Parts: sequence; structure tokens; C-alpha cells
Amino acid sequence: MPTPTPSFAGTSWLPSDPGFTEAVFGRQFNRRLPDRMPEAVVAAASTDDVIAAVRWARENGWRLAVRSGGHSWAGYSLREGSLLLDTYPMQDMELNADHTVVRARPAISS
Repeated sequence: MPTPTPSFAGTSWLPSDPGFTEAVFGRQFNRRLPDRMPEAVVAAASTDDVIAAVRWARENGWRLAVRSGGHSWAGYSLREGSLLLDTYPMQDMELNADHTVVRARPAISS
């Protein structure tokens, strides 16, 4: 039994939750679905979610697998005994014109 699920700004799923299978496989673009299943999925909406997810994985002895786009032919982000950290919701970008610095989140697509 995993430790209690932390509070996330994004969404989290355990295998018993509705939507878990879709959270695991829904963005596997080629529908080549491996038979591997993570212990939990977190769709991170913020840096704080990422930190909380990493801590949750560590507390439970789970490996951490990260997915940002879902375009891995072999589904490498799908691992047994892991927490699947999906950064897809993190698609924002910020421009600091004064310092000519752009910060882009991991799943920015354009």
C-alpha cells in the first residue's frame, strides 16, 4: 500500500482510480502498448508538483519515469515499479524581454 497521495495542482492516479489506464496509455501515440504498468501517475501542473512527485516516489521505493510528449516508439516512460511523472500539462513559456531570457516548460510544443 503506497503512502498517502500528496496534494497536487495537477492530477494523480493510482491503479484503482477511474482514468488510470487512460493516464498511462492515452498519449502513447502509436498505440503500441507495452504490458508494463507504473504504480501511479502524476500529471504535473507545476514545479511544486514535480518536487512532490519525486518525494512520493522516493517514499514508496518507486523508480521515476518522466514523460513529456508520449512519442516514444517503445513506450520507455512506462516502467514496472515506477511513478510515471507526466509533464505534458507544463506547456507554458515566459519571456523576460529585459534580460532576453526565455523559460520554457518541458512539454512546450510551439
